[in-house]
Amino acid sequence: MSRSNRIFTLAVGLVLVVLFLIRMLSVYTDFLWMDSVGQSAVFTKLLWTKIALGLIVGGVFFAWLWINLRLARRAKPAEVAFIGRRLLPDEDRAQIEVYADRALFIFCLIGAVFAGFYAAAQAVPLLVFLNSVPFGKTDPIFGNDLGFYVFRLPFWFYLYRSAMYMAGFAFVVALLVHLYQENVRLVGNTIHADSRARRHLFGLLGIVLLIKIAGYRLAQFSLLNSTTGKLFSGASYADVAARLPVLWGMMLLALVAAVLTFMSIKRRDFKLVGWPLALLLVVSFLGGTVYPQALQRLVVVPNQLEKEQPFLQRNIAATRDAFGLSQVARSNFQVSGTLDAETLRANRQTLTSIRLWDYRPLEATFDMLQTLRPYYSFPGVDVDRYDVNGALRQVSIAPRQLDYNKLSGQAWQNQHLIYTHGYGAVVSPVNEGDGRGLPVFWVSGLPPKSTVPQMDIKQPSVYYQSSSLPPLIELVSSPEAATQPSAEQAPGGPGAGPGGAAPATPAPTVRGPLSKAPAGEVPYVLVNTKQPELDYPSLATSAAAAPTADQNQMVNYGGKGGVQLSSFIRRLAFAARFSDLQILLTAYLKPDSRIQLHRYLPESLSAVAPFMMYDPDPYMVIADGRLVWICDAYTVSDRYPYSTLASNVATDSVNLPSINYLRNSVKVTVDAYDGLPTFHIVDPQDPVVQCYQKIFPTLFTQQEMSPIIRRHLRVPLLQFLTQAKVYGLYHIEDPTTFFNREDMWAVPPEIFGTTSRPTEPYYVVMKLPGAEKEQFLLMLPYVLKGREERVAVAWMAAICDEPDYGKLVVYDFPKSPGVMGPMQFEGLIDQNTDISQAFSLWNQAGSRVVRGNTLMIPVDGSMLYVEPVYLVATEKNAVPQLQRVIVAYGEQIVMEPTLDAALQRLFGVDLKLAQTGPAKITVPASGAGVTAIPAPVPGQPATAGPPPTVPSAGTGPSADLRGLIDQALVIDTQAQTALRQGDLATYQQKQKQVGDLLRQMQQQAR
Repeated sequence: MSRSNRIFTLAVGLVLVVLFLIRMLSVYTDFLWMDSVGQSAVFTKLLWTKIALGLIVGGVFFAWLWINLRLARRAKPAEVAFIGRRLLPDEDRAQIEVYADRALFIFCLIGAVFAGFYAAAQAVPLLVFLNSVPFGKTDPIFGNDLGFYVFRLPFWFYLYRSAMYMAGFAFVVALLVHLYQENVRLVGNTIHADSRARRHLFGLLGIVLLIKIAGYRLAQFSLLNSTTGKLFSGASYADVAARLPVLWGMMLLALVAAVLTFMSIKRRDFKLVGWPLALLLVVSFLGGTVYPQALQRLVVVPNQLEKEQPFLQRNIAATRDAFGLSQVARSNFQVSGTLDAETLRANRQTLTSIRLWDYRPLEATFDMLQTLRPYYSFPGVDVDRYDVNGALRQVSIAPRQLDYNKLSGQAWQNQHLIYTHGYGAVVSPVNEGDGRGLPVFWVSGLPPKSTVPQMDIKQPSVYYQSSSLPPLIELVSSPEAATQPSAEQAPGGPGAGPGGAAPATPAPTVRGPLSKAPAGEVPYVLVNTKQPELDYPSLATSAAAAPTADQNQMVNYGGKGGVQLSSFIRRLAFAARFSDLQILLTAYLKPDSRIQLHRYLPESLSAVAPFMMYDPDPYMVIADGRLVWICDAYTVSDRYPYSTLASNVATDSVNLPSINYLRNSVKVTVDAYDGLPTFHIVDPQDPVVQCYQKIFPTLFTQQEMSPIIRRHLRVPLLQFLTQAKVYGLYHIEDPTTFFNREDMWAVPPEIFGTTSRPTEPYYVVMKLPGAEKEQFLLMLPYVLKGREERVAVAWMAAICDEPDYGKLVVYDFPKSPGVMGPMQFEGLIDQNTDISQAFSLWNQAGSRVVRGNTLMIPVDGSMLYVEPVYLVATEKNAVPQLQRVIVAYGEQIVMEPTLDAALQRLFGVDLKLAQTGPAKITVPASGAGVTAIPAPVPGQPATAGPPPTVPSAGTGPSADLRGLIDQALVIDTQAQTALRQGDLATYQQKQKQVGDLLRQMQQQAR
């Protein structure tokens, strides 16, 4: 070897060694992190399985390919003379021969590395294969337990693909080498091969044909997930009558072709091989494609219902079972139409919990009123329930998280040592507003103060946060929006669930390893260092006293979250992982300092257990004074026989995951301070979670879930929406009705803001028909498919309280008289001249109307329709304000400042619900001549009155009243400016002045 070649080889080797060491350091940090969360056993099992599988497959691939290449490279006997034109001149051949064997060795090595890495990714399917559990049900075609298809079949497919790839690749490469060696050559119009080349190539071809037999057998099993039936999934009549027997025939033909191929080794011609191969290709095309399609068109289509009926029945039963719909309690909703004052009083708790604050405008309101510093944000608002003074109250809750996007460009010390966590949470009842159309806070401020004892927060620091995701409907309606932000590399590398492939969006479908923190976020922070961390900022007590650095409350982390940097090796490993030398160079670290990574849910859970699917919307609860995240984990598959993929059921703009089996079997709790995840099995009957529990016994806790946490479990929106969409078609159990698509249900649209969009499931506290007490439910109405703007046909609810947690109930509405659907209610709003005029008035320059969720609330045999109305200034950073509530019953519709006032106007009853109304409507500057709308004084019950109207020509307020309005507008503008600047003292002072002016205006109006 020349000196230049030695230097090149040494340089390449050095680079490879460095890359290997960096990778090993990354694996080491993965282990340290998994050990810090108590799941080192999961990491080591996955890691050693990957290493073993990768080495075995890579080694077999290398040995197989190298042996075949050596056989092809053997020199020709001297007595064999060459006849014909040579492939290459002797000079070129001599130059190639110098490097040929070395190049082939490197080629085999590279191929083995790729095969090994691909094999390592099959670690979870292998473990699932080895630890499969029975479903206790068999398929109707082959009689196999369903666990064979969910747990074992994916890995069998991997083995088949790997064997076919190895044999086929070896055949192609060996053929090329034989051509180069001139053991196979073209003489005239014929192919000549010497005896050694013939034995070698025919032997490989025979092996390929034998492997193909296994492929045909696996193809038979795949018929149970066929989609050739068009209207349903699973083996259809054409599959069973045509494809299944054809596959048996092709298995026999492949066996015959393999035998004839082996027999042809000693023959000089290729006819004995050519005919069976040609016949196999012809049968594959005619029998696998032409014959089934002809049978479908000539036999099935003219008699489709008769032929497909038993297969339809299997699909209906399997899909209902796979999505947990076989036990849905279905009954008729008895419409009484007699909603009166006495009935309303009997259902007061239901009415008290009607959600007037939609989470989307509420998020913006929280962000404006409660972030209190520019580096905080509320990435999402969740709905939960708490027992307050003996009553079940529905609340909105949002943690105050650290927004690293707002710290972009700051010094390294600020990003990684000082600004390390969010602080506290905000809680407000869903049905209350103050005198300014803003939410009432039960928990708010810095440090957080609570007006409800059980919501006192003793440990408000939020070191582990949730990712910021779009609302559910946007998330599942646009796959590109649902792309999961990448997180840090998952320990042990990639994994796959029983189906062998990650389901499609929504991200709810977080699966597999992630490499970075969410976009814009800092991937790690260092805590308990010599540099104290910002705990929370002290707020100024007056407009003149702006907060300064020395007023900030500092703290040193004292929890268990993160990896202790107790040695130089650990610091070096993390410095290499994050390509950040500052971890090595900073003087702020101590032996007991910790580095926190994987700090965002649900990405951090995917790093712990990448074989599960996680809900994209973890929610926070206050339990024993601590902030605790609850995240729903799903066991899923796309291999459940005869079940339809959820993505194929959705027929509107809502896209669902490409799965045909779904269970919410695991609830994961994560303390926001320590970040330690605990996996609780809540559905022990699920075979998939039983399999995972066999593989990873230390992953799932054996301890009972805390009763406090258990009371806050809820059916997740994603699961319920998936079940509701599937049930919209699969509520039909009669094959004839199913075939004709006569009674398909759809999720109705609604007007949110100013646009039409699918109705999102909503949580309510209400009493089910026949129930003795109110429960926390998740519900959604149905309309007929294709008649989305007409009457409602049914509604579905999921019970979120024990002992019936997860139970689905469906109530069918009578066909006559019909029950008004959400879009019919929206039409009533648009047709009401008073409401339309008010909307037109408020939508003038400077403000816009936002219409909230349409809520259909069943109340003792009647339907009550409620829609909140918000007013938002068009200027940047405006605060949405709850200004009106629209309520409809039958054909009557009213719009009032409060729900109390609306119910009083409709039914003549004052329930004194726990809410106060807005004190004013922000009138645009150009609105001269607009009548000010009276509103109740804060803290006093609302008074009923007609909806606001545009005054007739020539009328208007007095000059004094106009002056008060102008003055209030100026002061309100000053207040909003102070709020945007974080000056709460000035904001409160200005709002008090506005309140005084409004009371003067009220007196003038009288």
